[in-house]
Amino acid sequence: MDHRLIAKIVTQRVTELLPYGPANIPEGCSPAQLGAEERVQQVRFNQESFIHKKRMNVSRNEETMTEYLEKNVGWGILSRAGNCDVMASIAYKLLANTPSVRSIIQMQLERKNGEDSHTFVVLSKMKLETDSLTSIIGWDSENVVICDPWLSCIQINHPGLIWFIDFDEHELMGAYKPDRFYWHMDDLNYDGKLSVLRSLD
Repeated sequence: MDHRLIAKIVTQRVTELLPYGPANIPEGCSPAQLGAEERVQQVRFNQESFIHKKRMNVSRNEETMTEYLEKNVGWGILSRAGNCDVMASIAYKLLANTPSVRSIIQMQLERKNGEDSHTFVVLSKMKLETDSLTSIIGWDSENVVICDPWLSCIQINHPGLIWFIDFDEHELMGAYKPDRFYWHMDDLNYDGKLSVLRSLD
């Protein structure tokens, strides 16, 4: 099955599982759905409780990071809402059960000011070397597709930004080629450090 189609199907499933969507809506877009903020706050409470219980920087321990991301799936489905990190965790989980996908990577892209970060999933027809994924713009567009349910949800349910009119039919459903994804992230000022959260080959 075509990887862009897989990403679109997965995105649709994520939005079905999280009907309240995200609470972190970009400035200039229509507001979050009624009840989304309260539900996302419950997810955040669970995330913070987990981190406090572990008493460590989750990102510096691979095993703990994997456990944290897995728990994001349950917290999101229970609350029926979630920001990009929860959406990406659910997408990763769904993709992990898709035999035709060769390589799956959950990644994080920071803003240069370090105040915020965005989480998404990369899927590939071939094995990807995670240590070489330092710049989105250089990724192989023939083999690599980016699955981003959050960006799709924002575009469809919270219109307002002028550049959204440039989304094509695949991007509206959460499937992006690397160069196009880079461009959209740059417009949202996510142009800082890129890091791997977890991967599956």
